[in-house]
Amino acid sequence: MTFMLKYQKKMPLWLTIVLLFALSIPALLYCIALQPGTFFESLWDILRRDILFLLNWFPVLITLVFGHFITGNVWWGSAIATLIWPLLSYVNLLKIEGREDAFVPADFGLIKEALNAATDYSLDLHPVWLVVIIGTALALCAAGFFLTSPLKWQWRTAGAVGAVALFALSMIFVYPDKDRYNGYEVPDAYNIPSVFNTLGFNYCFLYNTNLYPVDKPEGYSKSEVEAWIEEYTTDTVTPEDKPNIIMVMGEAFSDIANADVFDWQNQEDNPVYLYNKLTQSEQTLSGHIIVSNIAAGTANTEFDVLTGLPTTMIGEGTTSSFRVVHGPLATIASALKEQGYHNRFMHPGDSWFYNRSSVYQYFGVEQQTFNKAFDMENNTVGGFVTDAAFLRQLKAEIKDGQTPQFIYSVTIQNHQAYTYKKYPDETPAVPVKTDISENAMEYLSVYLRGTRDTAQMIYELAEHLDTLSEPTLLVFFGDHLPNLGSDYLAYKELGLPMGSTETAENIFSSYTTPFMIYANDAYCAQNDFAAATAALELDEQPVINGTYLGAMTLELAGFAGLDPYFDFLNEARRTMPAFRSDAAAYLLKDGYTDTLSEEAKDILTKIDRWEYYRLKS
Repeated sequence: MTFMLKYQKKMPLWLTIVLLFALSIPALLYCIALQPGTFFESLWDILRRDILFLLNWFPVLITLVFGHFITGNVWWGSAIATLIWPLLSYVNLLKIEGREDAFVPADFGLIKEALNAATDYSLDLHPVWLVVIIGTALALCAAGFFLTSPLKWQWRTAGAVGAVALFALSMIFVYPDKDRYNGYEVPDAYNIPSVFNTLGFNYCFLYNTNLYPVDKPEGYSKSEVEAWIEEYTTDTVTPEDKPNIIMVMGEAFSDIANADVFDWQNQEDNPVYLYNKLTQSEQTLSGHIIVSNIAAGTANTEFDVLTGLPTTMIGEGTTSSFRVVHGPLATIASALKEQGYHNRFMHPGDSWFYNRSSVYQYFGVEQQTFNKAFDMENNTVGGFVTDAAFLRQLKAEIKDGQTPQFIYSVTIQNHQAYTYKKYPDETPAVPVKTDISENAMEYLSVYLRGTRDTAQMIYELAEHLDTLSEPTLLVFFGDHLPNLGSDYLAYKELGLPMGSTETAENIFSSYTTPFMIYANDAYCAQNDFAAATAALELDEQPVINGTYLGAMTLELAGFAGLDPYFDFLNEARRTMPAFRSDAAAYLLKDGYTDTLSEEAKDILTKIDRWEYYRLKS
């Protein structure tokens, strides 16, 4: 050290200031170069958008300035900035390539996972980049031993505090600006990795700070939740012959076609006729579930059903439940996996959408099928894979004789928009008993055409399951009601209650979709399905929360004690079948209400605090 100090030269102030700006540029360029895609395209995407370059540059610069004042050396400050932001961008690259999802602040617990991915031979660790980043930082450290600009401790302290204050102000007034973020044109706003690549990692990383909060419930106590876990922990009960469980979630599937306002000449004309026929079978339990969203939020229903945790209670600003999943999370899939089930997920959409590829791995589902498994050229309408093609693929993935299997699948054909151009041939208008606008008729006609295809698909699937030698339960349900025009246009013109908030029952109407559980012939030959459904203690036309559906399926299949939370949900369902705590709408055993009994309040408190525990512990 004495040798170094002997040759150390003090730089003039002007040169220090120049270096503060100049040395931040290479670190920024490293960040951009580490984004998937070509460097020059990424750089151009950032440069051509007003202050986007500054928004990506500022965090590097302010980190360098802070490091300069803390160490008293501009070169060492640059080394700190060069390590921090390019390494974060490096982790982002690994996460996108490994999980098809971008790296956000809530993922800090996954840095170790990303770096430990060296054991995964399929993941390119880009060792050259590690050498470049670390080598550059070491070179900057070395330069600091020969060229320095020492400051008095008073100036260093003031400068460091000022840098922190400036960064804090930017995180309050600049980076959280949703209007600015959403105002940038990007190739696909739902493809988060693509957005990061287009707008720059540094900016997007800071924008995502606290974007999807998990709010800590008032009065939360970890020890209290752990006491509930102990209370509801019981011996594991499993059926003698574990049935296959096939879950199919129909995109925007609903039974609004059963409303009296439609004028079907006979039952077969009703688009959901085949679905109705299934629900009338002695082998079927049917009713309705309450989901988290209307017209969107497909993944939220997946989350609610699989985890038993309500999206609506995660956090005040959280609209996408999948964005809060950053590690393994207990689900009915993971519970069944521990019982020897072979788990699969199938969806004929993009694997990156809703971050499904990553999230389902955390849910305990490794085997996944997405749109690449389909012939997209010959099996689509309106750009979406048809329900008929979906059925063919699902049949291929259900392996008879390989019990037990758990498959969660999501259709996509009946996704909006519901315009006449969706189908290549003419879509006839549906008969209604009231006058409605041309726009409403277009939405309804196209939507119900897709609904008919979904109903036929699920009917044919039930027939196929009856040919299997293994006992199988088919759980089918809709993810949300369709978007039939702004401000509930078609619903209001039909005189349906969707969009009304006058009563608790009206509030529920906007979030109600049908469900059914069909037991195949092999299942019914070995089990008393009527007795099993009676033991669930449901109403004749049950309405339950979607958060109960997964746990209720486990109970119906003969499981208990797999997870104390799921056992708690099955108990709670018997007291409070449905709830919308965010809208003060509840369904108790004696009917709909906007007020709660003490017992029901206790249930909601437990769900709220247990959810936080499972997401954050």
